[in-house]
Amino acid sequence: MTAFQIITIPILAALAALSLRAVIRAERPRLMRFLRFVVFTAAAVAIWNPELTNRTARALGIGRGADLLIYVVAITVIVGFFYFYQTTRRLQREITGLVRDIALERAARSNATDVEDRGGD
Repeated sequence: MTAFQIITIPILAALAALSLRAVIRAERPRLMRFLRFVVFTAAAVAIWNPELTNRTARALGIGRGADLLIYVVAITVIVGFFYFYQTTRRLQREITGLVRDIALERAARSNATDVEDRGGD
């Protein structure tokens, strides 16, 4: 076993255990916590047995396990980018709606105050 394996496998095992505990204790949403558990566990297994990624890559028609990992990471980054972009756009729309509602409410209050100041015109 290499020094890298000795250092990283216990860290990943601890992170996987914490993620699993969060999955068990959490009510909702469990999906992201479970995905973290799967990622940490998969990383620990891949570091513990690097030949497994090579065999998986070859079974999928990819030359090396490292290439498979690069492809998976690239796809994950792209999906994550679009997810966060979509979330940001949704939040911007919600903030715009809230600001519009607040502005209309303040304008209505201001008009009501002006009418009262003029003696109820």
